[in-house]
Amino acid sequence: MRASKSTLRRLGSRSWPLALAAAVALTTPASAQFGLAGGFQDAFRPGFTTRDVQLAVTMLELDDSQKLILETLYDDYQEDFRTGIDGFRQNMMNMRGEIPADGAPDPGQILRVVFGAMNEWRYESRDLVETFNENLKAILNDEQTEAWPAFDRRLYRLKYLSNGRLAAENLDLLLMVKQMNFPPPQLEALKPLLQEYEVRLDNALRQREAYFNSSQDDLLLAIQNEGSADIGIRVAQRQVELRKAVRDINEEYANAVTEALPEDLGAEFLNKVRQKTYVRIFRRTQLQRLFEAAERINTLEPETLEAVKALHREYLNQLDGFNLRLIEATRRYEPENLKNKAALAASQTAGRRPQPLPDPLVDEFAKRRDLDVRYIDQLKALLTPEQFAMLPGSGRYLSPEERQSIAATTAGRRKAKAGRSLIGGKDFGAGSPKGTPGTGKKRPEKPPGN
Repeated sequence: MRASKSTLRRLGSRSWPLALAAAVALTTPASAQFGLAGGFQDAFRPGFTTRDVQLAVTMLELDDSQKLILETLYDDYQEDFRTGIDGFRQNMMNMRGEIPADGAPDPGQILRVVFGAMNEWRYESRDLVETFNENLKAILNDEQTEAWPAFDRRLYRLKYLSNGRLAAENLDLLLMVKQMNFPPPQLEALKPLLQEYEVRLDNALRQREAYFNSSQDDLLLAIQNEGSADIGIRVAQRQVELRKAVRDINEEYANAVTEALPEDLGAEFLNKVRQKTYVRIFRRTQLQRLFEAAERINTLEPETLEAVKALHREYLNQLDGFNLRLIEATRRYEPENLKNKAALAASQTAGRRPQPLPDPLVDEFAKRRDLDVRYIDQLKALLTPEQFAMLPGSGRYLSPEERQSIAATTAGRRKAKAGRSLIGGKDFGAGSPKGTPGTGKKRPEKPPGN
């Protein structure tokens, strides 16, 4: 892709996101697949925020004098960070002269100009965060210093756990356990397990993020040189393995917490984890809604209601098996799909056109829809056509003939009800408009004087 001269000249006068986007657009889509942009974006996000300040006050139990010092440190950090960003933009403006105004632009040169400046600021922004942290630790007493590692781990999770690309990679079991509001005895029993989980997750997260940052130079080489595509593929594969390590730790301890809880609480916890992790798989199906609505029909005969409930339980057991297969298919497919996307991007830069990886989830979801169809037919057999038609969303499962039949039956019943109303309703009896309703008798006259 070749950009206009005016586009190139504007690179240095805009903020970093546009400069990055323009540089990548001028060369190849490979950088997005390799995760290059994500590594640099971290340098343009503040390393410490007001949320983090409040977390430090709470977790480190800072006293009033320490709070004042922290506020000063934070103000200084904000000022230094803003100054650094302004300096980066000024550097970009100063480098405009390095981009040729005439002739065909050199994508490699553009990358060297843009990413060279970004690299310089990336290291400077890290130094600002390290300086802030060292100054904060300098004002802590011994007890607060002991609390620092736990605070640092939580802060790191808040910053980087959300960078996950695989299902369960961005899961925070500590937060989920807290949200479950387990009884105090259960929380106490889970403490050693959760402490172990926190340390292992922190180590895996730091390894992932450290590699993402250290591999930036290799990725730059890969997208600048067509013959270096294999470097980008190797980096992407290593990134995926580190993502899997985070995911696997989350899944390992989700199962461990489930097993450590009483059966009912464990099942509830695991269900919450799955709903959060595999949203598409564990979203309630339309058939589940139909069953729940059918069980609320107050005109069902007791034996029919019991049959509907039994069929519902049988369906849920079958559905659970399909969902477990979908989980396994997702776990296998997602890492390979990320690797394949990186290979596709690298191959496009080298002029090759490999095929995308087939998505096995398409077939698995189709099989699950077939299951729904089978049980919808069984539910329809238990209910009258009118009862089934009452269920929210049931219309899509009715044939045109069934709709016509239900409409005709409903219309006939309304007509019959209207006729009964005219015959036995509140019309006045024959002989006088003032007769007693429905009897044909006159009302007795009131005595004189009343």
